[in-house]
Amino acid sequence: MSAHDSELRRRDALTRAIAGRAETIATPTLVIDLDAVEHNAAAMVRRVGDPGRWRPHVKTVKQSTIVGVLLDAGVFRFKAATPAEVTLVLEAAATRALPRPVEVLLAYPAAPPQLAAMLRLRREHPEATLGLLADDPEHLRALVEGIARPAELPAFDLWLDVDVGMHRTGSPAARWREAVLARCQWLRPMGLHGYDGHLRWSERAAAHAGYDELVALARALPFAVEQIVSSGTHSYAHALEHARLCEGPWVHQVSPGTLVLSDRRSAEAARDLGLRQAAFVLSRVVARPGDDRITLDAGSKALAPDCPAPGCAVLGVPELEPLTASEEHRPMRVKAGPRPARGELMWLVPDHVCTTVNLHAEALYLRGGEIVGSAPVRARGHRPWLEALLLALAGLGDAGCQPIVTNLEVELLLPPDATDLQRTNNVSVVLDPQGFSETIATDGLDFALSFERAPDVVSRTLAVYLAEDSTLLAWGRTPPFTYGGATGGLTLMVARPGVLGPLDLDFAEADALARVAPVAELGVLVLASDGSTLFLDGYRYTLAAAASLPDPPALDDATLVGAPDGGVLWVSWGEAPAAWRFDPGEDQWQALELGGDRAPRPGAAAWVDDEEGTLQLLGGGERTDVVELTLVGDEARELVAIEGLQLDGPRAGATAARLGPHLVVLGGDDPTLPALWRADALDGAGPSGAWTSIACGIRGESPPRLLCTGGLRDGMPTADALAIELRTDGLDVQELPELLPAPLPDPLVFADDTAIYAQGAGRWFRLDITDLEPSEPASAATRAEGGDTARLPGGATLVVGGRDLEGAALSQWTVFAPALLP
Repeated sequence: MSAHDSELRRRDALTRAIAGRAETIATPTLVIDLDAVEHNAAAMVRRVGDPGRWRPHVKTVKQSTIVGVLLDAGVFRFKAATPAEVTLVLEAAATRALPRPVEVLLAYPAAPPQLAAMLRLRREHPEATLGLLADDPEHLRALVEGIARPAELPAFDLWLDVDVGMHRTGSPAARWREAVLARCQWLRPMGLHGYDGHLRWSERAAAHAGYDELVALARALPFAVEQIVSSGTHSYAHALEHARLCEGPWVHQVSPGTLVLSDRRSAEAARDLGLRQAAFVLSRVVARPGDDRITLDAGSKALAPDCPAPGCAVLGVPELEPLTASEEHRPMRVKAGPRPARGELMWLVPDHVCTTVNLHAEALYLRGGEIVGSAPVRARGHRPWLEALLLALAGLGDAGCQPIVTNLEVELLLPPDATDLQRTNNVSVVLDPQGFSETIATDGLDFALSFERAPDVVSRTLAVYLAEDSTLLAWGRTPPFTYGGATGGLTLMVARPGVLGPLDLDFAEADALARVAPVAELGVLVLASDGSTLFLDGYRYTLAAAASLPDPPALDDATLVGAPDGGVLWVSWGEAPAAWRFDPGEDQWQALELGGDRAPRPGAAAWVDDEEGTLQLLGGGERTDVVELTLVGDEARELVAIEGLQLDGPRAGATAARLGPHLVVLGGDDPTLPALWRADALDGAGPSGAWTSIACGIRGESPPRLLCTGGLRDGMPTADALAIELRTDGLDVQELPELLPAPLPDPLVFADDTAIYAQGAGRWFRLDITDLEPSEPASAATRAEGGDTARLPGGATLVVGGRDLEGAALSQWTVFAPALLP
């Protein structure tokens, strides 16, 4: 069978494996054939002769499932580039009954943040063998000083990194031979690490010269070298042929990781193994420009970003020539035959699989010719980790008891595309109250922090600020927590200030009509248009299904609102007012018995008084009064008219707001009424005319000021605004024609101490808080209309639902983090 025929058979088998699911698979997506992974692992173990002679680098796979395949093949030694990859191996090993503990070498010169993370792993996994790499004698001294731990800490294996010609990390053999090596009881000299990744598979003599240096150094050092690890994918065969390297008093290992999944760059070097391609990027044709071109959706953000064109090959279709890719697009020349149709799926084989895997948040798994599941690529990218080391000193006495140590782990949830945050060069952490404020220097996002506190019952928040010099790039804050209540760890979401940004969460399907409300300081509840619900945990940023509303909700003239006691109410008033209450503790909905004034109020404005725990309905239908509904508790209640509050008309489609002590309504469908009405003072101000769907933001508290803008004015989308101020002598309302750069018929308005923000029609406008000068910063503002908002426990605002400019339901939730004053 020819190579081309073999590729065609493989392509057809892969396509059959996803048959029936192809239309539901979003592309580009990483697809991994687990049968091929098992074949490749077994082939490499046979090649080295003993699983102990292969120490694969897990930077290639980054997935627990595939590490599990290697463990099942007998592999127990691994290399890793980050503490997250070390964690991946340790957690995968913990799920298996292994004949011996795993050994993991952090094959990277650890800076203090990485060392702190490795110390945490050392404490949590005392059964495993963990290794640290010394880059040079000075770095070795820094490791000795940085460890400085109690004697009961299990020792790390110490490896010396030897530069055998790549000139990237490590020190020449001569420098190590002449150095006086720092020692400590928590670093046990183990071996040498020499990586020759600069060599190709054809450079056998150069590779052997480097191995000669390793052997000579191993025999000259003042400690017995027990292990030597060398050689990646392109030179492992040369190392296995080097007699003195393989036959010394040490255990020699090679460390190729690419071979587990295979790629085009390694094909020649690994030809003797008979590997099967295990990793593919499934991609769709999205455009057909010209007579001999097509464009796929797998650009440089999906496949081999470090490789020039072609960067990949199309399995079974040599007539397609990949051209230079951009971020989201991969153009191809059709050299012969018909052009593939729009939507046709292509199986791409990457030139470099390691960088390809790192781009994907999740991988789709095949086994036995069918889809068997998917799993996250957990150790992808660089994520900052905060480790809070809480030291309980109470109870120490003369009995020699050791301090009680509790670890509180805080993971940062970054925006999906955090490339710009790599500019971070300092990180500030604030624990408040009765805590601390610290700032550390960092290089990008690869950092870790630790701190010590005596545990207590004080409720605190932890805030993190990522900055470039004095410019704040992103920030976030946890909900209030106590040390005892957060033993399961915390997730702290950070977001760019003053813009709308995407939230990296996956949910079943988009719902343009979804509503959201806070659940006390625990998280938020999202209600879908079919009555199903999701709870977003504000402490861990995980989604969980909650009880469904028994009947699909009537979405017009209704709201989802959080109560001060932690409940959530769904209240409707288009017909006779009705209410359901969700109890998060019991995970159930209960219909509330309502009495009092239950007249229909279609078009009424709604206002939630958080301090009083009430919902107020203003006007609507034919009513001009204001009624109030208590939100707390699950007992029967009445809609009660609020004495002294009255409208000048029903004002259907109006917006309610608070202006200092006054409850006001803005706009409505009556063209004869003034734009603003104070329900308690019974006076109005501003231009008259029909103005619906206007949205307002607080511009100041002293004196009270509002800015209200957008909506439909006399039935037409408007860019006009009203600047409203409560003065000692009454209301001041200024009409600001065309304040916004474009009309927003269905705006959402946000506010912070620096600006008012208006979003809608796929646009994001910033209005300076002082002079209302408009600008349009870059933002993930694809919402055109609809949607709902709720405050997250950490202080950001979540936006769910809504439609884009094409009328499609938005598939991603977004968050607004306030900009902060310097």
